[in-house]
Amino acid sequence: MGAWFQNYKSIKMVFHLFYGCYSQHLKECPPVWNAFSRLSFNDKFMNESSKNILNVVFVFSLIIIGSFVFTNKANAATIYVSNSATNGYALGSDSNTYAQAQNKSTPYLTLTKATSLSIANGDTIVINDGVYNEAAAVIPARYGLTITNDSATGVSGGVIIRAATNTSRVLHLPLNGGTTQAYTIGPIVLDANNTQSTCVTIDSVNDVANLVINGTKFLNPTAYWIVSTHLTNLTMSGNWSAQSNTAGNFFGFSLSGSPTNPGTYTIRNGTFTQ
Repeated sequence: MGAWFQNYKSIKMVFHLFYGCYSQHLKECPPVWNAFSRLSFNDKFMNESSKNILNVVFVFSLIIIGSFVFTNKANAATIYVSNSATNGYALGSDSNTYAQAQNKSTPYLTLTKATSLSIANGDTIVINDGVYNEAAAVIPARYGLTITNDSATGVSGGVIIRAATNTSRVLHLPLNGGTTQAYTIGPIVLDANNTQSTCVTIDSVNDVANLVINGTKFLNPTAYWIVSTHLTNLTMSGNWSAQSNTAGNFFGFSLSGSPTNPGTYTIRNGTFTQ
């Protein structure tokens, strides 16, 4: 009875380890070896046969967990967005499927759709040149995303993202997954259009681990280019630029929050003008 109970506890812990990794989208997995080190093997209750069975269970569980990890990384896709039939793109449609949107001939129409639950964590969103007037602020429903222009066919500043006039920001980056999540924004223009107070806001309650700004242009907010209260690490480079609105309002970056796990802010190779 003691051997059965000990085996049950060990197998149950392996199950919880696997289930926890999967349910948190592989971002919040507890350290595997730490979890295993907490298993209590009591030789008094276990014979060699029981130990061999547990060894098989451990190896099998590790294989399953590893396959999910590598499959998740391998399956990251490139999603295309286009609101015109130019540069080798067709005119997009938000009725296209996730699989179709991985082809320039059947892209999505809006960035809102391309950051929705229709896509997967870790995807790269490539946007054809054009002005995109989104119906509301763009709020990604997935994490680990890269949002960028098409470096092969686009021009610098060729992608302009605007939001509806009844919202306070163009892009909001929430914590919608594990705390190790990251966002990367490439050389696109986030235009507040002299209407929104902020180009980018970041989760005000939970820490977002990493934000990478690479060549992004922040344009025409009435108050701030970026507002962050819970951002652990920030990297800005790649000739980013920031410009105040036409009235000359200038507040700059509001990065004075209090993340639970303070990190490093690296800001270089950029310019701002009033």
